[in-house]
Amino acid sequence: FNMSSTDEEIQVLDEDILDVDLLITLVEENPLLWDKTLDSYSDRNEKRKCWKDIFCKIKPGFEEMDIKDQKII
Repeated sequence: FNMSSTDEEIQVLDEDILDVDLLITLVEENPLLWDKTLDSYSDRNEKRKCWKDIFCKIKPGFEEMDIKDQKII
């Protein structure tokens, strides 16, 4: 990852810019990713689903990408 001059965006891959504020907001909206008191916190399948939903919102066309490219992100 390369930090940009604004410190609010991170370059993902060579051509993509990730909005860090949006990422933080989306993670905050999904407490099972960070709240250890939830029963679902240890559910890997639910976490994967949350991360996939987040990246579908951040990166248009994420679901259509090759699995290999999805894993890079």
